Amino acid sequence: MSTHTHSRARACAGGISLVALVALLPATAAAQSANGGAVPDLARADAMHKEADVLILNQNTNDWKKAARLFEAAAKLRGPDDPASVQERATAGELLHYMGSLSRAQDNLETAAEGALRHGRVLESAKLFLSAAFIAQERGHQADVAKLVRNAEMLARSPHLSQDECDCILTRFFHVTASAKGTGGR
Repeated sequence: MSTHTHSRARACAGGISLVALVALLPATAAAQSANGGAVPDLARADAMHKEADVLILNQNTNDWKKAARLFEAAAKLRGPDDPASVQERATAGELLHYMGSLSRAQDNLETAAEGALRHGRVLESAKLFLSAAFIAQERGHQADVAKLVRNAEMLARSPHLSQDECDCILTRFFHVTASAKGTGGR
């Protein structure tokens, strides 16, 4: 695609990305209520996070499932309005993916993506949606793959991203779709 055509596509995408953000907001609102309106317990969340960090630093993969549970619990204690919960969910998702708990991994990465979007971290949100799409692909859940890739693609067209950031997401997007075609749904 020529630079001129690509620039025009990004300019047109500005309006599309606003529609995309509005379309993704109901999911982020649902995630906010997932905490049940509980009051965040930051001290306990911090303690759990530190314990999980120690388990990871010990480099004993037998402890990673416990570390993932601690990160999940810490994120829940913080609530959806705390930006730290995004990284905790993302880390839990990656650990769970490694441990083979694909459903929980995908759920954590989707929740992290929605949280990142809620905090205006568009690039991070798009990357997390694509990570969740890779896992959905491994699970053979093509409808999830399509939804997650579509979310990432809409975010990649955001005027809040540089051309390089947009290209980074679109490159990963094409890798996910090529993987889906090449593996036949693993």
